[in-house]
Amino acid sequence: PVNNNKIESRSTNHIEGKLVKIWAQVLHIEKNQVGVNTNFFDFGGNSLNATTLLAKINKEFQVKLPLTNIFMSPTPGEFSKYILSEIEEEVLEIKNVEKKEYYPTLPSQQSMYSIYCYDTDSCLYNITSITSITGETDIYKLEKAFNKLIAKHESLRTSFHVINNQLVQKIHNSFEIKIIRYESGSQKKDDNIINEFIKPFDLTIAPLIRVGFIKKTMGQGVLIIDMHHIIADGVSVNVLRKDLSDFYNYEEKSAQNEIQIKDYAAWFYQNASIDLLQNQRRYWYDEFSHPIKDNDLFIEQEKNSNNIDGKVLKFNIDINYNNIKKIILKESTTLFIYFLTIYNILLSKLSKSNDIVIGTPVAGRKIDQLETIVGNLVNTMLIRSSVDEKNTFKQLLIKTKDKVLSALDNQDIHYKEILDHVKKQNIQQTENLFHAFFAVENMETNDLDFQNLVLEPYEYAKNLSKFNLCLNINEEEDGINFSFEYSYQKFKESSIIYFKECLESIVRQVVENVDIELQDIRLKPNKNDNILVTDYMNDFEL
Repeated sequence: PVNNNKIESRSTNHIEGKLVKIWAQVLHIEKNQVGVNTNFFDFGGNSLNATTLLAKINKEFQVKLPLTNIFMSPTPGEFSKYILSEIEEEVLEIKNVEKKEYYPTLPSQQSMYSIYCYDTDSCLYNITSITSITGETDIYKLEKAFNKLIAKHESLRTSFHVINNQLVQKIHNSFEIKIIRYESGSQKKDDNIINEFIKPFDLTIAPLIRVGFIKKTMGQGVLIIDMHHIIADGVSVNVLRKDLSDFYNYEEKSAQNEIQIKDYAAWFYQNASIDLLQNQRRYWYDEFSHPIKDNDLFIEQEKNSNNIDGKVLKFNIDINYNNIKKIILKESTTLFIYFLTIYNILLSKLSKSNDIVIGTPVAGRKIDQLETIVGNLVNTMLIRSSVDEKNTFKQLLIKTKDKVLSALDNQDIHYKEILDHVKKQNIQQTENLFHAFFAVENMETNDLDFQNLVLEPYEYAKNLSKFNLCLNINEEEDGINFSFEYSYQKFKESSIIYFKECLESIVRQVVENVDIELQDIRLKPNKNDNILVTDYMNDFEL
């Protein structure tokens, strides 16, 4: 909700006026609700959409400002000083490339292709969306809408090929997909149909998307959309849902995006050697110039199971979240940074190591033109922390904030390049540079919306995990939902329950006293299990 008391004055010059407009766009609030004193973080801003805010500012004013400026000056009035003092410089615009048979691929696509080649029969990186529909669905109209979607977004008609030892992408001129139709009268049969529908893709054959519809009795149906992660990411799914809804509801004509992912790939390699990216490389090479300390977090778990078999433990923490929000506002930080700090403490204490590396997803869309591109641009950003037991929680929070902002400012270098550099330099021979994964879901999502139909998510568990251990946090209006996603080849369920109890204990201790020293923070004692630890880092796989 908007706090009108924050709107103390209006813009006094054209720079402040433009910044007010950008603040409103990114925060999704009316422009008349934003003034020069509107604090970005008081109105729902976070470290992730701050990147979007900065991209729009840099494009609008033709500058290249760092993300730290937003945290230091989070209001349009304060931020305008950076614009005034910045010398105008050219912002490199992405342009259309000439038409040809094959195009280069991005590191994110190459990384996904490498994972695919490791196990071509895996569905781990399928993005599956399943929706229950109440009402009579016009399948003919829905099919037309999907084909307009494919016409608009080239990624949906892209295949991938290795030519001269290089991964390239081929854009096919046109495709028409048919919705695969089923009939069912029971939940059990629905689940069986879905299990059979979700299957591996051959990345050399387009399109890498398939659509199914289960017709049930009494005007009920289930829509299944399955596509490979190499052609889409979380932001892409949002874009596709909005476009599909528009095409179904209004039967609008399909207009191709001005910029497609092949254009960005060409732009990326044209600018890969510029000083900006070289400086970013230096940052990451320095960050991982010495080996990661051995980390013994993993629990001994002997089980004949594929490493991708996973489970999810969902939970809530009974605590007053307003107290957490007060700390976040007082320390000019975000929910993401706050709980990342707590996660660092948890992993450090469990592993008895002070050198913790956590992976977290970033959208990879720092350039304003990339907002509506469909494709896999996501990157794994690494946060390497030194957890000093003599520090207070508040001190570690500030250190974590600085680490996150530095990493975000250098996020254009793909994780795979950093890993390859570490291995090539013989710094460390490992298949991963992070001990665990962390994700906060606070991106505004577009739900499918078909006129005259009621759409609801269909509950379906894939029982797969991309990571050995991942803490997910989902911020809702009424609180925060937590979940541990984990490989049950590596962890016993009792161990994950113990991790959950430890996390709850840390959350309560630090919210009561931000100046508590880390050495005084106690984990909940485990009364049931003797925890056996094995080598965590060497066994970790994507």
